[in-house]
Amino acid sequence: MRSAWEFTMIIPLTLVFVNDSRSFIPSKYSKLYDFVSTSQWDKAIARCKKNPNEASMWIKDDDSDFPRLPIMKVCGKNAPVELINSLIEAYPEGVQCRENHAMLPIHVCIQKKANEDVLKSLIRAHPASVWAEDAFGLLPIHLVSRKFRIGIAIIWRESELSVRFE
Repeated sequence: MRSAWEFTMIIPLTLVFVNDSRSFIPSKYSKLYDFVSTSQWDKAIARCKKNPNEASMWIKDDDSDFPRLPIMKVCGKNAPVELINSLIEAYPEGVQCRENHAMLPIHVCIQKKANEDVLKSLIRAHPASVWAEDAFGLLPIHLVSRKFRIGIAIIWRESELSVRFE
């Protein structure tokens, strides 16, 4: 019998998370995810506050081959920090969840060049994420250096110190 979380390596270098206790929901069953997918930020914030349980739903949509939380989708769409904060408040564990290639929301935000306020919120919610590797062994700072995001590197340096010495 498998444990609740099990890592499976699939060639080439794709880390897939298998969780027997988690089910994936089609996107049509989550209004929050629908609002996020269509970049209706104000409606998404209101929905998140009204139905916070939707922030914890793993959704399988037509845009990707893997399920994701609303916070993952938001991080990939450069949404406003208010929505990120609403999602963190509704489901704080979401910042610690990994999607395809073992990426945390912080990895996704950096890849999609999110604004600095969004990254600060993610780091505040999960300081240890600055040390989290993805499936390729990359830390978020590696992704920062690839994207030449100098402002983000400054935030990173500040957060590293707080993580290291707290």
